[in-house]
Amino acid sequence: MSILDGIGFRAAASLRHKANDIENLSHMQRYSWVFPFEILGTPALAELNAEIKNVLGAKCASIYTIHISDEVDQNELGRLIESARQTKFEMRSYPMVNKQTAATGCLYVGSSRTTPSRIRGHLGLGPCSTFSLHLAAWARPLDGTFTLDVYCFNDTEKYFLPYLEDQLSVELSPILGKRGTR
Repeated sequence: MSILDGIGFRAAASLRHKANDIENLSHMQRYSWVFPFEILGTPALAELNAEIKNVLGAKCASIYTIHISDEVDQNELGRLIESARQTKFEMRSYPMVNKQTAATGCLYVGSSRTTPSRIRGHLGLGPCSTFSLHLAAWARPLDGTFTLDVYCFNDTEKYFLPYLEDQLSVELSPILGKRGTR
């Protein structure tokens, strides 16, 4: 008898169990921040980052979205991020640009078990080598605002994060980052 005998049945049973747990998910806390692109690259950005860490705590496990306001010129946004990616501006690692199928206003969908640290990278305050938005490095010229929505989960629900992130990515069709790969 091989270890692979019945693997499909066992995997399906495991997925059904996880699907039931996800369906009954209820312990979620939502936090939201709206700020102008012009805050990027200023001392106020570090203050905002400190506020996010203070509110969420260092170990917040979450899924999060970053949306842009209607005032943001999406052509300009595309030009700025492509320029940063092609020139490897400041030797940073930028996410992929997705082919847009719908204008949802969603810039990025992510998940993290240490959300404040991950958000710090997206704002442009983290290590250059980490794949993040690095907004302060390229997005400051944009007019308008962006909204950060964070949905925190308790410790027992952390393993759901990849599934929730993938589902949101499929539904929101973000401009940047991966989309529903799990």
